[in-house]
Amino acid sequence: MNQCYSHAPEPFFRYIFEPKTDGHRLLFSQVDGRIRLYTRHETECTQQYPELLVPFDDDILLDGEVACAGPDGVDFEEVMVRFKASKDQRIKQLTIFSSYVCCVRHIAI
Repeated sequence: MNQCYSHAPEPFFRYIFEPKTDGHRLLFSQVDGRIRLYTRHETECTQQYPELLVPFDDDILLDGEVACAGPDGVDFEEVMVRFKASKDQRIKQLTIFSSYVCCVRHIAI
C-alpha cells in the first residue's frame, strides 16, 4: 500500500490509522541499571538524547522511534541535528534551549 497524506482519517471501521512520525529508530537497552541507546544499525547514540535516560525498575529492551516535536509538529531535520551532535556542550544547548522535545513512539517490548 502506498503512503498518502490526509487531514483526518476516514471514519471507516476496517482501517487502522497511525500518524506518521518522522524520526529514526531507537533501541533503549537497560542492563544491570546501565542505559544505552542504539540505532537500528547498532550505532550507539546514548550521548545525543540525555533526556531519554530515565531508568526502569528492571532490565528492559525497548524498540521505538525517536522524533523531535515542536510548535509546528514533528521535524525530521531537528532529530538529525540531535543525532549528529557529538560535543557535550552542543548536545546540552540542543537539549535545554531548543523549542523541540525528543520523544519516543512505537514502543515494543
